[in-house]
Amino acid sequence: KSSMGWFYGFKLHAIINHKGELVSVKVTAGNTDDRVPVKDMATSLFGKLFGDRGYISKALNEWLTKHSDTTLITKLRRHMKPQLLEPMDEALLNHR
Repeated sequence: KSSMGWFYGFKLHAIINHKGELVSVKVTAGNTDDRVPVKDMATSLFGKLFGDRGYISKALNEWLTKHSDTTLITKLRRHMKPQLLEPMDEALLNHR
C-alpha cells in the first residue's frame, strides 16, 4: 500500500550512465522498498548517483559512500535541510 492506494505489480529500477546506456537493471515486487535493490546494483559504481525522493536514506547514503565511493543526490523532502550542491549537480538534478 502506498499513499496512492494499493499497488499490485512490479517496479523497475535502472541505473544509466551519462550516455543513456543501461548499467544495471533490477525488477522487484511492487511492495518492495525502493532503497533495497540499490546496494546490489551500485556496488561496482563510483561517482554520483541521482535518484528521486524514494531513495532518501541516511544509512543508504553512508553505505554507498563507504562501500562503492558513490554519492547519492536526491531532491529534498519537506522540512529537510538544504544540501549544498555544485552548480552542475543541481542542474542535472533539476533536468531529470
